Amino acid sequence: MKPFSERLNSFVLDWFENNKDKFITYKKSQFNFDDVEQTYKDFKDHYNKLGTVPMWFDTNEDNIFGDIEVNAKFRAWHDYYHVLLSKGFSLSDEKEVYEEQQKLLPKVWDFERRLLYCEIVKQAEFYTENKKKKIKNQRKFTKEFLKKD
Repeated sequence: MKPFSERLNSFVLDWFENNKDKFITYKKSQFNFDDVEQTYKDFKDHYNKLGTVPMWFDTNEDNIFGDIEVNAKFRAWHDYYHVLLSKGFSLSDEKEVYEEQQKLLPKVWDFERRLLYCEIVKQAEFYTENKKKKIKNQRKFTKEFLKKD
């Protein structure tokens, strides 16, 4: 599947390669959508005890990166920033994490910022507004956001 942005994929892969020692891989998701506050506490405890953030590859296949591995590495980067910034998974915390992550992108990458905004903030809004319902097709969700934006 084709990524929405080759350069965002490359950025995520490069960032991850330079920071891979900050992560430990699990076979199954460690994220509990039914209790995101506890999930954040678990991630923070994991980092404080082991110096790593959990990551996994059983993620949505219909993602903007067009690749499960890149999507998993993006999610790991994002979760790492939650822990680094001591921000949970509330909508306001997601917005703050987005603000910090987007600063790492080159200044001229407006389209990629919109992609990150949708991946982080708009998905968090959907989750909040729809009583913790997950997005089944992230590509379709993002395409609809880009049309409106």
